[in-house]
Amino acid sequence: MVGDSARGTTTPTPVGDTHRALHEVAAERIRTAILNGTLFPGERLVEDRLAQELNVSRHPVREALRTLQLEGFVDIEPRRGATVSRVSTEEASELFEVLSALDGLAARSAATSPETGEIAEIDAVLASATTILEGSTSLSPTDLADLADLNRRFHILVTQAGRNRQLLDTITPLRERIQWIQAAVNRRRPELSWSEHRSIRDAIVRGDADNAESLARFHIEAARITYLAQRSSAGDGRL
Repeated sequence: MVGDSARGTTTPTPVGDTHRALHEVAAERIRTAILNGTLFPGERLVEDRLAQELNVSRHPVREALRTLQLEGFVDIEPRRGATVSRVSTEEASELFEVLSALDGLAARSAATSPETGEIAEIDAVLASATTILEGSTSLSPTDLADLADLNRRFHILVTQAGRNRQLLDTITPLRERIQWIQAAVNRRRPELSWSEHRSIRDAIVRGDADNAESLARFHIEAARITYLAQRSSAGDGRL
């Protein structure tokens, strides 16, 4: 259910009790349920049921589903209604390719004038990831979820350090989609991934824009190769 928490049983604040536009909050709740696997690829999204779970009318739910359709999380077809999107292997590969280019630009921009405060925030994320990775020989689902959150935070901070708002607005929904499709095939390469993160950080601190861009692009390409290999071994043509 959309209202369920992925990490606990605390009942969330009803959407209708917030001060943001209802369709925006509804879209956020549904998006989160898709990202954490509560709503799975191909599942029907019934407006009446979603409205009841979110404690709103059908109109903001309908607007939320349209927003999520534009973001690529939801498919809407005449007479069939809305479903959680399925992503083909080809589509997934293309998403990684685009993210590789954008992440490279983000890292290059960050390396041109890194600020102490921004680097400190990145270092804090890296330290938190190291604590998780070194704290257990076997990562739990909670560990993996926490690392996914830290991964998102790391890349947001790198993009913010480049001080290009248009890039941040473009790259954020794309990264969320990739996080979703990676989780769907249970991708697990956290130790290597965080080593790559640290290398990107070091290049940014040195002001080495060329190397920062190259490392960032390599990082996403390595993730793409791992993802496609896992999907191929599973014989999965679509999520």
